[in-house]
Amino acid sequence: MKNFFRSYTFKAFLAVLAVLLCGSIIAALTTQRESPFTTAVNFVLTPVNRAAAKTAAGLGKLKLYFRSAAYYEGQVKDLEKKLAQSREKVVDYEQLQQKVELYEKFLEIKEEHPDYKFQPASNISSDASDLYGSMTLNRGSLHDIHVNDPVIFEKYLVGVVTAVTPTQCTVSTLLNPSVFVSAYEIRTREAGYIETTASMADNGLIRLAGATRTTAMSPGGIVCTSGTGGIYPKDLLIGEVTEITDATENISSYAIIRPYVDFENLIDVREAMFTKQEFDNKNVYIRRLCLAGVLLIVALLQNTDGFLPSFFGFRAMPLVPAVVCTAMFERELAGMFFGVFAGLLWDGVASGGSFHAVVLTILAFVCGALITHMMRNNFLTALLMCAGALFIHGGCCFVRDVVIGGHLDAAYKILTFYIPSGLYSLLFLPILYFPIRALEKRFPDR
Repeated sequence: MKNFFRSYTFKAFLAVLAVLLCGSIIAALTTQRESPFTTAVNFVLTPVNRAAAKTAAGLGKLKLYFRSAAYYEGQVKDLEKKLAQSREKVVDYEQLQQKVELYEKFLEIKEEHPDYKFQPASNISSDASDLYGSMTLNRGSLHDIHVNDPVIFEKYLVGVVTAVTPTQCTVSTLLNPSVFVSAYEIRTREAGYIETTASMADNGLIRLAGATRTTAMSPGGIVCTSGTGGIYPKDLLIGEVTEITDATENISSYAIIRPYVDFENLIDVREAMFTKQEFDNKNVYIRRLCLAGVLLIVALLQNTDGFLPSFFGFRAMPLVPAVVCTAMFERELAGMFFGVFAGLLWDGVASGGSFHAVVLTILAFVCGALITHMMRNNFLTALLMCAGALFIHGGCCFVRDVVIGGHLDAAYKILTFYIPSGLYSLLFLPILYFPIRALEKRFPDR
C-alpha cells in the first residue's frame, strides 16, 4: 500500500486532480463560471455539437422504407423523387410557418419592451448527468451573452444562463432548485418568488412561495414574472396554479405551479431566444467616473489633516463606508475594483504596503456578493454592512499594529482609538449612501 501511494500512477492522479480543482476554482472566481479547460473543449467541440444537433433534427424527419429494390426500384424511382421533393417543400413550409409565428410573438414582446434586445439560439446538447434538464445553446460570449441573461420561448420564461463560453452557454431551467424568480399571480396580484425542490422538479412542478395563509389565489391562476431584481423582464408567462398548500416550516402558504413550457420537448422545438435589456454604456462610464471622483474626494478629506476634525485622538475613516456603499450598488465585480482604487489611495499615505487595498477589496467583494445573492439594498442593510466592515477593518488594523507589530502594551487602543474611530466613521454613512444611490438612479445600467 505504501508503494502505491508513492507510485507514479498515484502521483499522476493527484496531479490531474489538482489541475481539475484549479480549473474549478478559476471557474468559481470568474464571471463566465466556466473553467478554462471547459471553455477550450467547448470551443473545439462546438462545430461537432452543432453538426450533431442538425443530424438529430434530420433523423427526426427521416422515414425509412424497406422495399425489394429489385422489384420496385424501376417502377417507383421517379415517384419517390417527386414525393421527396414534395415532402421537403412541406417541411420547409412548416418550419417557415413556425418561425414566422415565433418571430411574431417576439415582435409583440419587442413592442412592449423596446429597451430589450433578443438573440435567437438553438438547443445543441444537454447534460445527461443533470437532474434538472439543463441545456446547451449555440450562443456565447462572442454573441454578447452573459451569465444571468434570461432565456424565453415566445412569451414564456424558460430559465437563465448559468455559464458562458465563447461559442455556447448553459441554461438552467425553472425546474432547477437554484433558480429563483420574482413573480406574481395576475388575478390577486399576490407576489412572491418561484422556487422548487428536487421531488417537485421530478414531477415537472414549481411553486410560488411567500403567500399568506389567507391567500386568495386558487387553482387556474396565471403566474407571471414581476420584473423585480432586474434580471427577468416583467410579465413573462411562467405557469398555471394547480393547488394551494400550507407551508410546514412557517405560517405562509405556497401555490403549486405547472410551467407552461414543456422543457423536455423544448429540444424538439429548437428555437429559443435570450433577452436582456440594452444599456447605455455612456451611463455606466459617467456613473463610474463620478463614483471614482467621490472616492477620490473622500480620500482627500480623510488623508489631509484639517479637513475632518479629530476628537480625543481618534479619527474618521469615511473611505470604508464609501467603499461599502459603492459595492452595494455596483455589486461584487465592479465594487471590488473600486475597493482596490480606494485602498490604493489610502495606502499612498500609509505604511504597510497594500494593506488597505487588500482589506477594502475583500470587503467590497463580500458586500457586493451579499447584495447580489442574499440581502436587500436599503439603508438598514447599509448600516449593518458598514458597521461590520468598520469592525473588520479596525480588527485587521489592530492585529497588524498591535499583535503582529509586537506592541501588546498598546492593546488598550482598541477602546480608545479603534472602536471610537469606527463609530465616528459610521456617522458619514448617510452622507455617502443617499448621494451614491441618487447617482445610481440618475445613470442606470438599463
